[in-house]
Amino acid sequence: MSNVRSRPAVGSGAEDDFRARSAARKRERMRARLLDAIMAVCAERGPQAAIIEDVLKMAGVSRGTFYAHFDSLHQAIAALGHALADEAVAVFKTMYQHITDPVLHTAVGPQLVLTRAMMEPNWGRIIAQSEDFSMRSDFVGAIKGHLVEGRRRGDFRISDINAAVDLHIGALTRGAGQLQSKKRGRAAYIRDVSRMLLLATGVTEDRAIEAVRWAEQDLKERAPGRLPWWQAEKVRSGQSSE
Repeated sequence: MSNVRSRPAVGSGAEDDFRARSAARKRERMRARLLDAIMAVCAERGPQAAIIEDVLKMAGVSRGTFYAHFDSLHQAIAALGHALADEAVAVFKTMYQHITDPVLHTAVGPQLVLTRAMMEPNWGRIIAQSEDFSMRSDFVGAIKGHLVEGRRRGDFRISDINAAVDLHIGALTRGAGQLQSKKRGRAAYIRDVSRMLLLATGVTEDRAIEAVRWAEQDLKERAPGRLPWWQAEKVRSGQSSE
């Protein structure tokens, strides 16, 4: 018997790491593909009427592939709502991390969400119908944080923060749905929702109008270079959505 000891292959650990990363990327791509299919199906049928067969057909996958990622269609739809909520919070932070004024935050938040609902109808339909979007703690927490800070600074006159949060969530989800049926005056509708939410917090009419105008102009100036969905809409339409 040979006394020469076998040695592990050089770089086997690195190779295993590469394989693990490659598998993880593949899994994430498939998960994203399934969520895209769920969004398309839910936008057409509504989350409550969506059926798994339509999702499988839209994604071009088998049941086994679907269940390798989600335990049920309900769980998948909830994951979609969570993903959209997380994305909304991330976009807001990216765009407005330099702003500390809660009045401006409260003016621009509805405009950001509703403008995307206008530009991306499928996204807007999901927002309008997804309880998981409106219940997502990070999204609700961001709205609540701005309201609490505004009250602390004396900008807002709010007796019940939770009631104010519910008002904002309701306006956003209802507004996202309304925009799907409106053919004209959508930009004015978005401005009015933003202005009325500020008025509901106790901000004066003049300050509310000023904040809404600033938010709208800032979004138009900076969004084209920062938000992929805004860029895509401009390419599709070749003009400003109204």
